[in-house]
Amino acid sequence: SGGGSTRFDAATSVVGLRFVDGTGRVHALRRETDDDCLNALLVSLGSCGVVTTVTFRTEPAYDVAGSETVLPDRGGPVDLFADGATGLADFFEKNDYARILWWPQRGVRRMVVWAVQRIAADDSQPSRAYEPMPTLFGSTQPAQIAGGAALWAIVHWRRAVGLLGVRAMRALERVMAPLEGALYRSFVDGDPERPQRFRGPWWEILPQDAKMDERWMPTTFTEIFVPLARSGEAMQCLDRLFASDPSAAGRFAIELYAAGAS
Repeated sequence: SGGGSTRFDAATSVVGLRFVDGTGRVHALRRETDDDCLNALLVSLGSCGVVTTVTFRTEPAYDVAGSETVLPDRGGPVDLFADGATGLADFFEKNDYARILWWPQRGVRRMVVWAVQRIAADDSQPSRAYEPMPTLFGSTQPAQIAGGAALWAIVHWRRAVGLLGVRAMRALERVMAPLEGALYRSFVDGDPERPQRFRGPWWEILPQDAKMDERWMPTTFTEIFVPLARSGEAMQCLDRLFASDPSAAGRFAIELYAAGAS
């Protein structure tokens, strides 16, 4: 289920469930005969009972191939605020798997565009791993530690000087804005003409953040779902909000991805 996709969903490969309810009764559910109950059970987090057996519909193994590109958030081949051929809906629908990390902060306004297609598992091209962060000394850990430290500083310096008063805080904000912009841009410092390209087994590439260490890059998040056809409208609302209140953009990236109707 890794990777955002409007075409593929791990839940649809579940064709049977057996579970024990709170009274001790055993229930067997099958796809196409018990769809409503089966779909409810898939998202029940145990509240319907104890699942004892899951039956999957299997399919031939496959690999994936794709690229990750740093782009401005508007005016390019993918435009977060447009509709039509360059809009978000078209981007998500034409790729098997896709996601965007959007950095909307003032002075940054860039995005990391990740897109993948399925290919045959016996494809003769050599594998190339996906690296979410630069590799130094054979590891992404140094870059993650440095990035985590930079984000920690961006978040916490305001708390350290918060006792100086509103006027002093505003003056420091003006001084720090260019430095913060430079720090943010280091996270999205890629050349649009030289995207990172990768290919290999789906289980290595689709979980894009599997190599990220929560010790150095901890995240908390809220998910908001909107209809894909109205994605341009939703992004325009966010754009107006961030223009009027830059602090609303937060101190980290906003992840954009799609899923099929459910």
